[in-house]
Amino acid sequence: MNYTAGQTVPNQVIVPVGKDGYVELYNGGWNAVDLIADVTGYFDRAAADGYTALNPVRFVDTREGLGAALGQVPGQGTFGVQITGWNGVPAGALNVTSTNPREAGT
Repeated sequence: MNYTAGQTVPNQVIVPVGKDGYVELYNGGWNAVDLIADVTGYFDRAAADGYTALNPVRFVDTREGLGAALGQVPGQGTFGVQITGWNGVPAGALNVTSTNPREAGT
């Protein structure tokens, strides 16, 4: 996602979950930013359409230390968070939001 300084930008993404059950979240900008991630659904081969929607549930918020360290993710920083098995989710579709960026980034 692209953002400018001080802007809050959400972006729906579908991410593959690693064999270890984790997803990696990455700040591609050069400066620190808060990251928020909500699970909105998951793919399951047993479901008729393959996708099971969920009411959005927040599982990462760096502003509060939920699912990650408290504080902004540094520029070019990354962290992993376990999603498989979390609230019964086998794999996920996430809504990821960047907020409080100090400068523009991607």
